[in-house]
Amino acid sequence: MRNDDFICALEQRDLSALSLIPKGNMHSHGGKGASADFLSERLGVSIKKPTAYFHSLEAMHRWYSKQIGVHCKGMDGLLLRWEGCFAEARRDTLSVMVQSFSPEVVLDVGGMEAFKEILEGFHERYCPDTWFIPELTLPRNCNTHEVRGVLETLLSDGYFKSIDVCFDEFAQPIRAFQPIYQMCSEMGLVLKAHVGEFGDPEDIVEAVEVLQLQEIYHGIAATKSEAVMRWLRERGVVLHICPTSNVYMGLVKEYGTHPIRQLYDAGICVTLGTDDLLIFQSSLSEEYLKLYESGVMTVLELEQVRQYTLPEAVRKRYEG
Repeated sequence: MRNDDFICALEQRDLSALSLIPKGNMHSHGGKGASADFLSERLGVSIKKPTAYFHSLEAMHRWYSKQIGVHCKGMDGLLLRWEGCFAEARRDTLSVMVQSFSPEVVLDVGGMEAFKEILEGFHERYCPDTWFIPELTLPRNCNTHEVRGVLETLLSDGYFKSIDVCFDEFAQPIRAFQPIYQMCSEMGLVLKAHVGEFGDPEDIVEAVEVLQLQEIYHGIAATKSEAVMRWLRERGVVLHICPTSNVYMGLVKEYGTHPIRQLYDAGICVTLGTDDLLIFQSSLSEEYLKLYESGVMTVLELEQVRQYTLPEAVRKRYEG
């Protein structure tokens, strides 16, 4: 059902009102999903926005280390950033929140039981009504043979609902992850990957075919090929788009030319996410507002995108 309050808030450019409307954040990395304001207040430091585009993941990580990492170190820093993810879910009224975590951090906090206790404690404290979807994400450069044994343990109790591969798309061929994704498919996880952010349309097709992906993070390179966009639509692959991330990474010149327009027009199911909120400093509500103010999408189109992220729609993708 259409939410007229959401439409009115967009038309009036009322960010406060937008933050009160339920919406789902479909792409957020747990270690960097807190807001800069949350960390600034808790740590008593000033965290400023990036003043220039990054153009590479390495440049982004260097900025993060210098501007945030120095203030948020060790296990205490990690737990504070995780806590901030759930605080943001309450502040921006997230009805669904997908957060990704690496196997390494699960082991660092003492294994699955300790990991679940920490996250569920934050979940209950800040946003018990939010559908929190934990996701396991693997770095593209990992040793897939070594990590598979670890994954069998981490995935055995069903806490993680989806699997992802992230970071450098060119670190190793996506085919290296096929045995892992086959295992995850048999365990009922939703299959995702970061692909088509820096690569080309052919990389997207290969990843979807080899890993049997149901959802893609970014995937904006698909707009370079009408055939690939049509192929994605026909297969029902969902693309989770992060406009501010794409702009700061130099992949899109400005919001007004963001390729989400082409993807939407091609009939592909697209959603919005914040990616690394702590770095890009644009909330989910702000992502909607930026696309509207730049003229990329209308209020009714953005309302349809929001509908794709609500529990009823997400449940169909996760539970069939």
